[in-house]
Amino acid sequence: MKLEVYDFPSTIRVWDSKNYEGVPYKLLATKELIHKLASEKGIDPHTVKGFRELLRDLNQDSFHKVPINIWRTTLGGMVDMAYSGSPSDAVLDLINNDSDFEEIRENNLQHQKLDYVGGDRRKMSMSLFILKK
Repeated sequence: MKLEVYDFPSTIRVWDSKNYEGVPYKLLATKELIHKLASEKGIDPHTVKGFRELLRDLNQDSFHKVPINIWRTTLGGMVDMAYSGSPSDAVLDLINNDSDFEEIRENNLQHQKLDYVGGDRRKMSMSLFILKK
């Protein structure tokens, strides 16, 4: 198992940095989370069918609570720092920039944010993914 810079407790400036191949660490980490969730379900996240099964799991809880590797790294800090707390922005950033997800990109994965007022009158926001196939 490979140890990455984001596996250490302090990740100052890591999410704005790139590895030696020029790939941003935030994309590598998001991809690890997607692969972890996909392996638990026994699906291929690079296909429309497999990705569709993963969509409901790509949420705040997964980024904050699911360890992506044996180092028990979670991505709550990353999604908060790099994507203003939006898991959907993290996923779309990966989809739009990683050739492994070309099939998903070609099938027009879209994201919509729905703003609403909660029962306690606080403004809330909900993310919705739409896959056109």
